[in-house]
Amino acid sequence: MMRIPFAIALTAGITGAQSFPSPLFPDAFDLAESAACPLMVESARLQQFYEVAATAGVDTFDVHAVSFRFDGPDAGASASTQTIQSLTIEIGVTERSVDEVGATFGQNLSEPLHPIFGPAPFTYVADANATDGPEAWGGPGGQFRFVLAEPLPLKIPIGGAFVVQIRVAGNSNTGGDAARLDAYVDHIESPIPGTSIAEEFGCPYMPAANAAIVDTIGQFELGTAFHVSGSGFPPQVPVGIFVTAELLQQRLMLPGSPGCYLYVDPSSGFMLSLQSTSPIGDIPPFTEGMGVPLPRTPDLCGALLYVQNIAPVAGGGFVASNYRTIEIGCPPPALVRGWQVESEASDAAQIATGSHPGGIAIRIE
Repeated sequence: MMRIPFAIALTAGITGAQSFPSPLFPDAFDLAESAACPLMVESARLQQFYEVAATAGVDTFDVHAVSFRFDGPDAGASASTQTIQSLTIEIGVTERSVDEVGATFGQNLSEPLHPIFGPAPFTYVADANATDGPEAWGGPGGQFRFVLAEPLPLKIPIGGAFVVQIRVAGNSNTGGDAARLDAYVDHIESPIPGTSIAEEFGCPYMPAANAAIVDTIGQFELGTAFHVSGSGFPPQVPVGIFVTAELLQQRLMLPGSPGCYLYVDPSSGFMLSLQSTSPIGDIPPFTEGMGVPLPRTPDLCGALLYVQNIAPVAGGGFVASNYRTIEIGCPPPALVRGWQVESEASDAAQIATGSHPGGIAIRIE
């Protein structure tokens, strides 16, 4: 489900242009990846973090302008004009290190960011260059170079990071036009990959209905978040979503349809905020409050969690889903001291849908 994020370019200070991540020489080479988010999705929120180790040791900047660049080669001359209803770009610093940021956007920032563009409509031409190699900072015609009204001084705190945040809402390009930006993602395999496995069976809320099921979406790694969804419930009723560290020693039969069981032990976990099912009895995956952030605590690597959905039935009783077993994986170390957090659910998302070491290319002038 996770898409590799998008690459931006910034322009920095008195000492001349500075590109991130500097150990990868992004001025001269394409980085290892290209990024579809946020310029090829309808809505997105993205945070990019770089420590001083990724900025060639420079911790103080006077920011004059910000730019993006496409990752070439791409589609050729057929690319078209696209419109974003609201684009917001902010920069700043945080006291959080790359090892401390996680999937909850608000917790990654220690101070407010500085707006450099928007929120405002934005029109751009998707990538139309078929030439091999990195393309120009700022994109075709300098469309991705944003000049600040006055220089912005920034200093990365000791142990902290430089931050870029981008919000996109109402993008007309949802993947049909090539608009992938230059990015780097570490390719080390996780020592323990995260998994989510369906277990046992749910019950139907009425005889003709399908059995209720629970589903999860995510990477299931430390520093990321997973999102819970489901189907087969009565329409427009409150549903409890339980996330626990233990199963009941013996499953508990619930009043209601035959075969309805509580499998998870509520005393060992928590219930997400109550949500209402849709008119067709589904639980959408990206409703606020449905995401479960996994802290970057090494002791949790390989730990198990259990998820089950339960809803009331008219006339009394309950309908219960099966349950899922989640094994928490460990992300690779950040070889480049950068980390990216993104959501493809909304520009106002509070919890990410993806998170990984590395990230977008940045240039400051």
